[in-house]
Amino acid sequence: MLSYECAADASPTREHRWIRGPRTGLPPSADHAGTPGEPCGGGAERREAGDDMSSGEPGGRALDIPFGLVSHYFATTNNGEKAIVGDCRVLVSAREISTMRQLLPIMEQAARAQVRLVIIALRVSGEALSTLVTNRRSGILDSCVVVQKGRITSPRFWREVATHTGSAIFGDEAGLMLESAGLDELGRAMRVEATEHETKIYIHGRATEQYG
Repeated sequence: MLSYECAADASPTREHRWIRGPRTGLPPSADHAGTPGEPCGGGAERREAGDDMSSGEPGGRALDIPFGLVSHYFATTNNGEKAIVGDCRVLVSAREISTMRQLLPIMEQAARAQVRLVIIALRVSGEALSTLVTNRRSGILDSCVVVQKGRITSPRFWREVATHTGSAIFGDEAGLMLESAGLDELGRAMRVEATEHETKIYIHGRATEQYG
């Protein structure tokens, strides 16, 4: 059992103890978050394109979206410019995520199930972002976060991403709350590739689609 500081909403009896990040942004030093491209601790190691997934252009059906890595701390390649995540759950949020309270329930579920978590959100900031980075670097939860990089997205965009991955949409007009999210409401992807300005989401099937 790792004896890290618990987040305020976490019970000390839970299986995972979360390292709570700063409320105002990313961890202030490499002592907390490591350096881009560096392997994660606790078994959540860096995966290159040729590790547990095929190298080069993967098969399957891909959706290109104008979303990019929120921070280079989520990169998995040695140059710190790209994240490649295979066989993952996909969380889609049409609103900003900024507090630990919003994310704690789904983080707990993902960590217990030992699944990789990719978050596609309008924005991710503050305590939520720093906590995701810190716990990724410590190997508690293998995650990747991509956020909007271009124009304001329409409801149609969120529906398209949700349909492609099979995810519910949190924070839209339907009123689904992220705090009550379950793993069964998240989507799935066989592979996600993200750079600073673009993300490709691959699922099983054929053809490639471009949003827009």
